[in-house]
Amino acid sequence: MPRTLPLFAALLTVLTLLAGCGSPGPATTPGAAPSGDGAFPVTIPTAFGDVTVPEQPRRVVALGWSDAETALSLGVEPVGAADWLAVGGDGLGPWVQARYTTPPQILGTLEVDLEAVAALDPDLILDTRSSGDRDRHDRLTQLGVPVVGIPAGGENYKTTWRDQLRTVGAALGKPQDAARQQADLEQRFADARAQHPQLDGATVVSGARNTLGEYAAYTGDSGRLAFLAELGPRRSPRSPPRASRSPSPGNA
Repeated sequence: MPRTLPLFAALLTVLTLLAGCGSPGPATTPGAAPSGDGAFPVTIPTAFGDVTVPEQPRRVVALGWSDAETALSLGVEPVGAADWLAVGGDGLGPWVQARYTTPPQILGTLEVDLEAVAALDPDLILDTRSSGDRDRHDRLTQLGVPVVGIPAGGENYKTTWRDQLRTVGAALGKPQDAARQQADLEQRFADARAQHPQLDGATVVSGARNTLGEYAAYTGDSGRLAFLAELGPRRSPRSPPRASRSPSPGNA
């Protein structure tokens, strides 16, 4: 155990450095057209077919896991958002650097209140990291606005941060901003690996304790393990190969 302490101390340092990852752009006021570097209309492939966003969105509702934070990092403030991690308030955790000038209306997560969404008069709905459930998607499309769901070939709650950033960036007319942000994050991961070479090849287990007091390990290609892999460690060979399907904070 004593030999493992420096490794975990280094890991905690890296996690702290990367906790606020994402270079926030200048926020826009909800209802105002943000400046964009993409041409419209834009067509985005999703698991439910191609979705066309006809013009620069002005009123964005972000329902997918971290869709709101991703939009905000690109300088767009959603008028409605889902608080997946139940942090309360405006739904932004302390790790998010950018802040809202006008907080969005907080909406449901697993169960979406269609009337509440419709009342916000959105012209774009982001649901890029969600259950990937056809019924959920079909219900949202009843509102008559473009719904950008999980990427083509994606699985429930498993949209990678790269795919989410690229998809949200394209839908908002911010593809170049998204590309710059991706390059910045990849460089920060590279810098962290260079500063902590002892993480390279180390084995790691990621787990959580639920409200019942039970403990479980995240497996497969869950978001937590993907994040740790970016820093150099690899999953412990004792971890079962089956991927977690639960929409819990560890898959963010």
